Amino acid sequence: LAAARAHEPAGTAGVYTLGSNRPVNLRAVAAAFAGLAGPPAAIEWGRLPYAPDQVFRPCPADRPPPGWSPAISLEQGLAEVIAHA
Repeated sequence: LAAARAHEPAGTAGVYTLGSNRPVNLRAVAAAFAGLAGPPAAIEWGRLPYAPDQVFRPCPADRPPPGWSPAISLEQGLAEVIAHA
């Protein structure tokens, strides 16, 4: 809703990032989801090797929608998604 209400000038990129001061990796998200939804998915972490030119680095949440800040935890957000599935 914050992004929709931003009223940015025409031609500007309406791209925002969401995040908090507590970044998590995909493995932590999968574990949190499994803790709420039941048995973990059969994920084979590291099964595929990285390509020589692959670079992984955190994606900063550097442009949130105007006036937006995180109000709930990852776990609470996942629980709400699961409840509505």
